[in-house]
Amino acid sequence: MHSRPTETPSRIDALDAARGFAIALMILSHTVKGLLPFKLMPDWGIVPVHAITKFSSTLFILVFGITLAVVFLPKVGTEQWPVTRVKLWKRGLLIFISYKLLVWVQMFQIYPKEEIIDTLLSRRFPDFVEILQFYGWFLLLTPIFLPMWSRLPFWGKILTCYLLGASSMLLQQVDFGDFWQLKAILVEYPRTYCFGLMPRGTMVLFGLILGDRLVDQKTRERSTRELSAVCLLLGTMLLGTFVLLYYPQLQKTVLAIAKNAGKHPPKLPFMLYSIGGSLMLIGLFLRMTRAVRILLSPLVTIGRESLFCFNFHIVVIFIGYRYLLDLRHHVTYPQALLLTGSLLVLSVIGAQLNGWTKTWRNYQNAQAGEGEPSDTDLVRADDDRVNERSRPITDLARDFANRRGENREELQRRARRLRERPRF
Repeated sequence: MHSRPTETPSRIDALDAARGFAIALMILSHTVKGLLPFKLMPDWGIVPVHAITKFSSTLFILVFGITLAVVFLPKVGTEQWPVTRVKLWKRGLLIFISYKLLVWVQMFQIYPKEEIIDTLLSRRFPDFVEILQFYGWFLLLTPIFLPMWSRLPFWGKILTCYLLGASSMLLQQVDFGDFWQLKAILVEYPRTYCFGLMPRGTMVLFGLILGDRLVDQKTRERSTRELSAVCLLLGTMLLGTFVLLYYPQLQKTVLAIAKNAGKHPPKLPFMLYSIGGSLMLIGLFLRMTRAVRILLSPLVTIGRESLFCFNFHIVVIFIGYRYLLDLRHHVTYPQALLLTGSLLVLSVIGAQLNGWTKTWRNYQNAQAGEGEPSDTDLVRADDDRVNERSRPITDLARDFANRRGENREELQRRARRLRERPRF
């Protein structure tokens, strides 16, 4: 592997805000659905409120792909890549652990022990936290395919994306027999809430193609405007196609989508609606001004601590709302929305605290390892350096100043890297 220096990719607040909005939509969907069945929801609660939440998973996956292009793709082939590769694998394993723990959190109250064990062993699949399994698998696969992806020309990336999507459609027609769980993980299975690696992975690759425009930091401002226009155009085309194809029964189709029809495995109406809406949202977020960015700072905070917020909201819903407070089927729809708002506020506060804790812990580790030593440490002589005491005081003072300056610069570099580190 050749080694070349590279700049540390900077964060893009618009992507953090889009990711945060996707998590916020998941919180809305999961809180309401975790407390109320569809039959207890008013019509306006299903369309438009619950219909809007169908953008959440697709939006999250597309932003994930764009973020891979912006943050990780520039590190391929550099001296940073070996460390980054290990971090991706560790992150994937952490997400798998979170996934298994959240499976138990979701199921412990009302499911029999046998079903919980089957789900933990991937013989069944849950319906609230399954996106974490897809996320974990893809992070584990990313260090393997990303170097190959980086060497492909633009047309090769388009062809790869198309072939992966076409292959997933063909595998949908194959009977896996008793190994239907494998089919669910690869290409999804009817009446199973599992995000297939191949159909959803096609979205990640599409996000990588879109994110290529943002890799060069020198032209990022112009590229952001161009990508925004592309996303808005593609989103409008897909939503327009959706309306034209299903106009005679548009209300009925949207109602079915709001109730997850065509989501697992993905069908054309759902994908046109979900991908089109997600692309339009990404285009709008990329165009946000400084004032809008300040207004949407809570979403940015959630987006930067998305894994924490996802884990946190599942714990609050299933342990706090359902188990401790016994609110399942005991609230009205407006009350469920109020509980959703409360959970969003708690998520923002928790995400901010978690971010501060990470920054402080990393700062302390940096200071302990390569940070700026104290004055006493700088002038203390070791046993093998006794002769240092006999040097003129001016030389000692000069060395003292030089060593402080070098350590301060190193600490500042580490602090900048910590501020710019990617969060998913």
